[in-house]
Formats: sequence, C-alpha cells, structure tokens
Amino acid sequence: MPIYEYKCKKCDKTFDLLHDLNEPSVQVCLYCQGEAIRIFQANPIVFKGSGFYKTDYKGKTNKMAKTDKKRVASKEENEKKATKGKKKNKAANQEK
Repeated sequence: MPIYEYKCKKCDKTFDLLHDLNEPSVQVCLYCQGEAIRIFQANPIVFKGSGFYKTDYKGKTNKMAKTDKKRVASKEENEKKATKGKKKNKAANQEK
C-alpha cells in the first residue's frame, strides 16, 4: 500500500497517510479538520545496468572504430581480388 502526502490549506501542516489505491483520498486535515490536498511528487528513477553513462561507451567506440576499419579494408581487398579475377578471365577469353 502506498504512502501519500497531504497538506492542509488551513493550517499549512503536512502529514502522511497509508491507504489502498482503491480507497478515496482523505480531504480532511488530521490536525485542524480543514481541507487537505494531496501533494504529488516525482518518483525517483533508478537506472540499473550498463549503457547509461558516457564512460560505458568510451572504450567500445574506439574498438568499434578499429573493427569497422578492418572490415572496410578487408571488403576493399575482396573487391580488388574479385576485379583482378575478372580481368584474368577476360584476358583468357580474349586469347582463345
């Protein structure tokens, strides 16, 4: 069951109450019986795991850049080999 915080409009006191979600909210101050309103506050957000900080990616970007360069270089080498093979085939076909 959640704890809700209320503030009295008349005496300006705050108080906490524990009640179920289905129960109606309290609208009467516990101290002076004046009108009370519920105070809404932001819930804290907790990020767990990796990937939420700049330092988590710092080393990975350098490694990724190196592997990307290697991948591009090997792709270029494969393309050069393929074009050389095509030229040899053309030359062999022309000699026949």
